[in-house]
Amino acid sequence: MDDGKQRKALSLSVSSFGSSTDNELDLHAPRPLPFATERALTLGKALASFGYSSWQPATRNGSAETLGLEVDGAISAVGHDEVLVVHIVSHGHLAESGAVYVVGSDGRTHALTDVEHWLKAVENFPDRPYTLFLLDLCHSGVAARLPWQVALADGSSRAWIIAACEPDQQAFDGRFSQAAANILDKLYRGRLDIDRSMRYVPLATIAREIRREVDVLASAVGSFRQQVTCSIIDISANVDLPFFPNPDYVDDECYRVRGRIDTALAPFLDDLDEAFDARHFVGRATGHGPMADRIGSGCFSGREDELIALTGWMNRDEDGAIRLVTGSAGVGKSALLGVLVCAAHPVLRIPTKLLWDRVARVPAKIPHMAAVHARQRGIAEVTESLARQLGFDGCVSPEDLVDKIRQSPTLPMLVVDALDEALEPLTLMDRLLFPLVTASNVNGAPICRLMVGVRSDPEFARLRAAAVAANGLIDLDDVSDDRLRRDLEEYVDKLLKSQAPYDQRKHAAARANFAAAVAEALVSRRAGRRWGEFLVAALYTHHLLTTYEPIVDFGAAEALGLQVPSELSEVLELDLRQRSNVPFLRPVLAALAHTPTPGTLGVWGFLVCTASRVLYLFLSLFSWRRCRSAGMGGARVSRRAWRAVPRSASPAGGAVPPSWRVVSGAGS
Repeated sequence: MDDGKQRKALSLSVSSFGSSTDNELDLHAPRPLPFATERALTLGKALASFGYSSWQPATRNGSAETLGLEVDGAISAVGHDEVLVVHIVSHGHLAESGAVYVVGSDGRTHALTDVEHWLKAVENFPDRPYTLFLLDLCHSGVAARLPWQVALADGSSRAWIIAACEPDQQAFDGRFSQAAANILDKLYRGRLDIDRSMRYVPLATIAREIRREVDVLASAVGSFRQQVTCSIIDISANVDLPFFPNPDYVDDECYRVRGRIDTALAPFLDDLDEAFDARHFVGRATGHGPMADRIGSGCFSGREDELIALTGWMNRDEDGAIRLVTGSAGVGKSALLGVLVCAAHPVLRIPTKLLWDRVARVPAKIPHMAAVHARQRGIAEVTESLARQLGFDGCVSPEDLVDKIRQSPTLPMLVVDALDEALEPLTLMDRLLFPLVTASNVNGAPICRLMVGVRSDPEFARLRAAAVAANGLIDLDDVSDDRLRRDLEEYVDKLLKSQAPYDQRKHAAARANFAAAVAEALVSRRAGRRWGEFLVAALYTHHLLTTYEPIVDFGAAEALGLQVPSELSEVLELDLRQRSNVPFLRPVLAALAHTPTPGTLGVWGFLVCTASRVLYLFLSLFSWRRCRSAGMGGARVSRRAWRAVPRSASPAGGAVPPSWRVVSGAGS
């Protein structure tokens, strides 16, 4: 989280107000704010988590002049390359001129407590720091709606405001300061969904979350409404403000590239980057907070024969318009396609080099290439994504795309993974994929090269037959026991080695014995299994990491490895037993399993369709946030587990209509 910047915080609070008889404006001793000091201390601790140190011992109950001098002093003393946060809890006075002033402990305002004066002190001098004002004052929204601020709405401003209320509103009970502290604490603990490619958390995100939290706090006590008001910004401006470093930031091109690629291409990164998924799963499940570092290499293992065959074809060493990668769920289809796509795709190749560099063999860069992960995508979305990546405009139908490719002077490489998990897989196959394979140009040659990942389901027999005819079928279930055992052992060993302390020498024997035992057990029981061994092995390894203290004894590690379940549902059951502290976890998972799409929207759909279960599911939904923070909502492997939720876990225990049984798996 350290970005090398010095951060200073000035927190001022006034809890009691006197009066005097001189010629300054007398506000008739405003009512006390007994909560002010506590609110300032709480927010100060939250700021300290992000590297802020106190500018100096915070002034409590200073006079108006003293408060003004404190703020002026901090603004002028903190350097240009540093960052300053000024937090004030007091009364705000709206003058007849429309200016808002901070009231001091003497019950008065002063020329130096004009908030606009502070803002101009930052903006008008180029040596001043980026400064964020957190103003817990009545009428504080005035400071965010000054006419001259419009000229700085392009993001060039150095003074930014998050104010407790609108210009004509009052602020109540230090609620804004409490909300700000709560949100910063959530951010630090990893409970806000911030993209890891962002070095700094967008200030707009912080402001929105504070506004929501203020509303929640007000509703909880039935209090008056106040609306958080913030600096004006042009919605087209690209602003990266350094106030709050992202605790989850990863200085890795793999993450930065995500913002530049087509959304249908991004899942290939997830399928390849197994080590990061494991790290994310462990961090969320154990509740240890954000993990700012990450593994620098992937855990892809084995599949050397398939890599050699597919790489040669992608490099045009072999003929054929199609290669079909098939196999049972979890056997490693998406991982295999992921490593090939990341190595060959012109956008992904360099950023993902650490993930595929040690793989046995990968293709060269392919300039004209497009890849789509079809999970939960319709034919229109798949078509549009392929067209965008190839630079084709005006493709409104699959037929348009086929015609564009036929007219192209290049021979593009197309990859479509998870065909069986598309919204309409057979339509996608019949209208787009099969025409791509069978179409030819004026010379009678194929118009493209197509690689497809799909499960071994009978409805895709037509595509399978085309692949067999072209000598292009890659069946990942069709491997010998010895080879599968070797690949599984290497895979589990890599997964464990990516996690401290299993990367240390004293854990090497335990790591090796666990990996060998898992591989032996899964291979010996592979007959008739519905789920691929690699998925079961990955989930069971996650179970080891999230449930047990690090193991040194190689005998104990071997015994645990031999206990690996044969089915995915059994692994899920093991994991659920460890989460007994999460209320209504099973009903929530059951609701997700019975809905068309995984996630919160699916729960709502189930709720609407089953009015008789409203109360039960309402309670379940209430615990959804806890389920996510317990590690059940983000990682790729956990998404796959939706398919393993037993149907008998339905909250009402009754039959489920067929229309609810459409369950989306998460990759194969």
